[in-house]
Amino acid sequence: MIKHNLMKKYSLAFALVFITLVSYSQNQYLDFKYGLKVSNLTSFEENTTVTISDPASGISSQFVEKSLQIFHPTVAFLWKSKKNNFHEVELTSFSFRNQNDNTYQIIDSMAIIQTISGASISTVDISMRYEFILNFNKVKAKKLVPSVGFGVGPYFERYSSNPSTANFFPSTEIQTGIRTFITPRLTYFIGSKLFLDVNLPLCFTDLNVQTSERSDPTIPVEQRSISTFNFRMFPSQFSGRIGIGLKL
Repeated sequence: MIKHNLMKKYSLAFALVFITLVSYSQNQYLDFKYGLKVSNLTSFEENTTVTISDPASGISSQFVEKSLQIFHPTVAFLWKSKKNNFHEVELTSFSFRNQNDNTYQIIDSMAIIQTISGASISTVDISMRYEFILNFNKVKAKKLVPSVGFGVGPYFERYSSNPSTANFFPSTEIQTGIRTFITPRLTYFIGSKLFLDVNLPLCFTDLNVQTSERSDPTIPVEQRSISTFNFRMFPSQFSGRIGIGLKL
């Protein structure tokens, strides 16, 4: 009975010492539940869009767009998972835009002003990203923490044109898709509340559906809307992100 009580005391003492050592050895800079981060996303992207301009003859048009964006602010919210890793959700882009571009012909002698070209254009661009961040330096209390993120990014883009002249017809281009990313990261904890995050999102796959709609009465109704399915591995998308975060 005495031996049994001694074993219980020794076991309890060992457990307390073990818990104390483990708690002490964990990286104290990762000891927070929630965080908010504001970043700047710099990116280069090349997209190819194929549209069928004449379904009867099978003639199609290919549109290649290259874009470089230097300054693009994003906001993200992160929360801790088990084992000192993190989940992060970022609002990458959120924009609605309407514009009117018209060219007028003015005949002064007849006091006539007539529209010769132009259109009312509306665009929608919404994209998000979810990422699971696997931290590497969880034990030693160091301010610099390397990590890698595994993410998915759904996106929706819509371009609509309503011409101002009768010789052109309204058209709409819609692209809905999802991208996957692997993101090497470095996080530096400036103090007890602030941290700096630098990362390079590497796009692994891009899966999307493109829908082209034209309100042209000369085209049969069933051919006015055409959808194409696209899948690319390692697309031409390169980006870098630097952000400042706050522990909540």
